[in-house]
Amino acid sequence: MVPRCRIVADIGSDHGMLACRLIETGRAQQVIAVEKRPGPYARTRACVRARLGGEAPVSVRLGDGLDPLEPGEVEVVVLAGMGGLTIMDILRRGMDKLGPNTLVVAQPMKHADALRRWWQESGWRVTEEGQVEDRGRRYEVMAAMKPDAPGESFFRSFRCRAESR
Repeated sequence: MVPRCRIVADIGSDHGMLACRLIETGRAQQVIAVEKRPGPYARTRACVRARLGGEAPVSVRLGDGLDPLEPGEVEVVVLAGMGGLTIMDILRRGMDKLGPNTLVVAQPMKHADALRRWWQESGWRVTEEGQVEDRGRRYEVMAAMKPDAPGESFFRSFRCRAESR
């Protein structure tokens, strides 16, 4: 669900595998991997160095949620492997960090219905939904744009621009 784009933020990166994969597959030109605890932060840095080398286009930042980001810095934010209530909290606290065209891709481990309901009640536009399977377990994945995002025609043009890069 992550379209090809310039900069992706992986919030709660844990081990950095997604950040590395996004670079390796060309889905992102640059990734900002954010962790709030020193242990996962160190694991992410080690994974990036091991898989991509010292000059990797991955910036590993220590901080809480979207706090380490500059306003409008990224095109896509990924919030995966945490609960839907945590995802809602991160988005509420960091709304000023999201640009008008920022796509949020969420993979809630639980409370997906609560996240979906909050998005709908708050005016977010869910643009895509699906499931992924990992080690025999299915997970819901959703993409949405915040309330001040342009209309659906923008989302289609974003996907087209991103995929043509």
